[in-house]
Amino acid sequence: MIPRAQGIVVEVGFGSGLNLPYYDAARVERLVGIDPDGTMLGLAEPKIRSLPFDVDCIRASGERLPLIDGLADTVVVTYAFCTIPDPDAALTEIRRILKPMGRLIFIEHGQAEGPRGRRWQERLNKPWGRLAGGCHLNRQPLHLIRAAGFRIVEEERGRFPLPFWQLGSHYAGVAVLRQADESLPQARSCITRSHAHPLPHGIADDGRRHPVADARGHRRRREGQLLPPE
Repeated sequence: MIPRAQGIVVEVGFGSGLNLPYYDAARVERLVGIDPDGTMLGLAEPKIRSLPFDVDCIRASGERLPLIDGLADTVVVTYAFCTIPDPDAALTEIRRILKPMGRLIFIEHGQAEGPRGRRWQERLNKPWGRLAGGCHLNRQPLHLIRAAGFRIVEEERGRFPLPFWQLGSHYAGVAVLRQADESLPQARSCITRSHAHPLPHGIADDGRRHPVADARGHRRRREGQLLPPE
């Protein structure tokens, strides 16, 4: 899924940049990484220096993206809707920053499909969240995405390996804004048994302009058009 991101890409839940090796440099014009954890963003800086496209790291929450409307061609979210305190607000923000024909690429875990697994997830949800940085085992990512006004045009579901059974079902796909997808086909579904995607978690500070190293090692500042008016 990640190699299909193109144009101006915003990754919500960028973390330490674990998805960076999966981006196709021929397709990405610019990448904006959003994460509330400045320490994790700092860990991404050495990886960013070697990339052939521009990368901006912004310390901000998914519920309040410090970006202008209609900026992104692609928004990427991987294993973040489980942790974001208010995923509905984050999806509203993602809608706002997407271009009318933009795409949301998502890779998530969530509520198990079987009733037995769901019961165990409900029992483990609170202690798991305390141990796993606020991760919720029982969220329903597909429902959240559809309820936010997206249409899922591609969908894959799978099972995690047995040691990670508590994570429930694995979901991956592509969604578009509902009013912009009249010519697109219905979702294609593919049921798989496992996945091989990394587990990312979401050196700028609070959405203001900050220098970030580019691929040539120079220092530059984020361009103003990324930011909403102050």
